[in-house]
Amino acid sequence: IRLVEIKYIPPQAAIEPMVKDLATQGIKVEIYGAADKLLKAYYVGGTTADERGTFMIMDGSDMPYVTSIPIMEGGLRVRYAVKGDQWRDKTVFGYDPETITYVSVEYPKQKSKSFVLERAAGGYSVKPYFDVTPPSTTPYRQGSAENYLTGFQRVIAEAFENQNPLRDTITQRVPFCVIELRTSDGNARKFTFHPVTERNSPTNAPIPVIESYLVDIEPDGDFVLLQHNLVKQILRPYEHFF
Repeated sequence: IRLVEIKYIPPQAAIEPMVKDLATQGIKVEIYGAADKLLKAYYVGGTTADERGTFMIMDGSDMPYVTSIPIMEGGLRVRYAVKGDQWRDKTVFGYDPETITYVSVEYPKQKSKSFVLERAAGGYSVKPYFDVTPPSTTPYRQGSAENYLTGFQRVIAEAFENQNPLRDTITQRVPFCVIELRTSDGNARKFTFHPVTERNSPTNAPIPVIESYLVDIEPDGDFVLLQHNLVKQILRPYEHFF
């Protein structure tokens, strides 16, 4: 939006068809500032014949312009023709490790691998998630908790899956992993990981290697697709810290 410039003022003969295009197919853009004050409103229409300029007109004006972004070729309409979740930031984890005070990682089908990591005086404590799991007799590996928490710094989803028709069915299954995370400002979130099972095309047999997960996020209410390679650092077992 900031980079859009007027490329040229159209000739008189082109104004009427441009206005008609904007009136019938224009995308209305409203830009708001502090206190929801409307700063600017305009319409984005189609492109010129060479597709190097885009029709735009200010709300309330009868003079359209041909616009462009000087550093790029092509029409601009596609940048505005997005809906719903397409506008949204796909960041799932974006934490400063120093602000994380609590992480629990539960593997429902691998209870002995589950653990709780908490910030303690002078460092961190790591213990089994379930009381029936005996504590490790191996000494804690210094720096392992700090290294583990860096995995929450920046993880971006591949896509939002909020409209996935199988969402209810998937979330009712026993998950692979459930992560609960709390920060020093009182924020708490829960992430439930469901593996995406790929199948061998000739035999339809499930492929044992998991490459991605569908993750249910609470209290956000989002359902996202995450690649395994981006989250493998946080899907560690209890013994990782010893």
